[in-house]
Amino acid sequence: MSAATLPPAPDTTLRQLTVADRCDRCDAQAWLKTIDRAGLDLLWCAHHGRVHLPAFPDQGLEVVVDEREYLRAAPNPSEDAD
Repeated sequence: MSAATLPPAPDTTLRQLTVADRCDRCDAQAWLKTIDRAGLDLLWCAHHGRVHLPAFPDQGLEVVVDEREYLRAAPNPSEDAD
């Protein structure tokens, strides 16, 4: 039996958003950044980004940063628990 291999984790040094960047809707950590037609930015957590993403084009919002891939790369602390 061969061991399963996982894809390499994304390089977190390339992240544009930090833990200080918060969702404008609920104050959770932001993983998406959008720009509106006036050039104003909005930050979105993964949940609100996923919920509202289909409406972004109709609202004139363009996703300029999407760092949700880093969520999949984060270690799960419960996996290390004995």
